[in-house]
Amino acid sequence: MTISHKEFDRFWNEYLIEFEIKNKEFTQIQKETLEIVEKIISNPSLYRKGIVNEAIKLKESLMR
Repeated sequence: MTISHKEFDRFWNEYLIEFEIKNKEFTQIQKETLEIVEKIISNPSLYRKGIVNEAIKLKESLMR
């Protein structure tokens, strides 16, 4: 099957737009998760030690 440059450009542009939207959604999820993690870390007395430790690990992972 052969496609024209115009068809390929249209496909590629649609792909890039979809990728950008998904990337923004993922970034928003990361930001919200980081906010929750920081709340847990900033109030360790409200949570079990294991949860705080996992929050610290998750924060380190998100910050990479």
